[in-house]
Amino acid sequence: MAAEPRLRAIDIKEASAFRSPGVQAVPLAAAATVVALVGYLICRIVSVIAPGFLVWFLEPWFHGVMLQPLIPSISTFQPTEFVIGLLTFSVTVWLTVFVFARLYNRWSR
Repeated sequence: MAAEPRLRAIDIKEASAFRSPGVQAVPLAAAATVVALVGYLICRIVSVIAPGFLVWFLEPWFHGVMLQPLIPSISTFQPTEFVIGLLTFSVTVWLTVFVFARLYNRWSR
């Protein structure tokens, strides 16, 4: 029969070795924003080319909400709306990930 490991007290130096080094909030937020913007662009392209596919893809995420009535009868691309969406989406993603990283660093100590 193998001997059970014994518990022992550890000192401060040993305990600090188990701390999370944290993440750099700004590079993480920037990387997440780039990935999100690529997704935004792909989604926008699909919405212009095949709006029915986009609705079919997103309907299961809304648990039974019918999105078919939201498909426009004609494809309309509004450059101003596209730019506003691009900017507000990127700012929202950047701020969200930045705050998440800061909270993670604080709470992982």
